[in-house]
Amino acid sequence: MKHHPNRTRTSFQHAAGFSLMELLVVMVIILILAGLTIGGMKYVNAKQNLEKCKTDIALLCRGLEEYKLDRGEYPVEQGTGAQTLFDALYWDTDLDGSPIAQDPTQKIYIAELDPNNTKAKWTQAQGNSFQVIDPWSSGYNYRRGTLANGSPNSNAKNPDFDIWSGGPDGRSTPQGNANEDRDNITNWK
Repeated sequence: MKHHPNRTRTSFQHAAGFSLMELLVVMVIILILAGLTIGGMKYVNAKQNLEKCKTDIALLCRGLEEYKLDRGEYPVEQGTGAQTLFDALYWDTDLDGSPIAQDPTQKIYIAELDPNNTKAKWTQAQGNSFQVIDPWSSGYNYRRGTLANGSPNSNAKNPDFDIWSGGPDGRSTPQGNANEDRDNITNWK
């Protein structure tokens, strides 16, 4: 390497690296990408919950149809709709007061409702009983199309039965308030 005698070395040399402005631009880009990723994950999670809820309602409807084939009618509401669904489709399917563990002649209509051996997380303890819950941890609603005396239920949307979820906000009205029920997932829409 040649040294030039006329050139003098300065004590300050320009170091290679990033300027403050370049670092700020990179940080802003990273924050924008992180925001887009988090927003995308929330959208995907919301879409998955919606699809799971629709699938759950379809399975509950199928279980209730099988129940009617065996019993001649749909279950009468006892307690909340979520408790009625659990009892009729898993726990006490003949509604004689004895649970499945004590009455092995009962038929289980939806085995995934077993609170001890399921990955579906469909059930949640509610006092001394269980209820069937939606992806947002609220109980599913159930209403028969006919009253106990056999006359039509004026609140029912279907002649057989209604099943619905309060949706992400968990709010639902039996009479059908448009503001509270706009995000509900139902078996009648």
